[in-house]
Amino acid sequence: MVEVSVSARNIEVMSTTRLLNGGYLRVYGAPRPAAPEVAVTTQTLYAECRFGSPAFGNPTDGVAAANAIAPDPDVSATGIPTWFRAFASDGATAVLDGDMGTDLVPNQEQVVQGGSFSIVSLAYSRI
Repeated sequence: MVEVSVSARNIEVMSTTRLLNGGYLRVYGAPRPAAPEVAVTTQTLYAECRFGSPAFGNPTDGVAAANAIAPDPDVSATGIPTWFRAFASDGATAVLDGDMGTDLVPNQEQVVQGGSFSIVSLAYSRI
């Protein structure tokens, strides 16, 4: 197995997270596609939040925490989001997918149409 140094992991994380500067984070219902390159089709879009610039702090030991992410003040549908996709600032280039509750911690599990949605924490790692 190939082992990568902490320095190399930090560079990988920084490279990926910089793609998200000023980007979008959208939360959806199941099913989660197999990869970010696979289009979202029938999944319900619940909320869309906006990354700051920079989107993430500098990585430590292959992990970077997101800086403050702007909340969505007007949730699109009622339900339980199960996964998210993060996009570059063009809103179309998918960068990464992740799970709700593990990769991304929201302020609430269930969302209500017309309500607000915000993120408590989000971390990206290459360990």
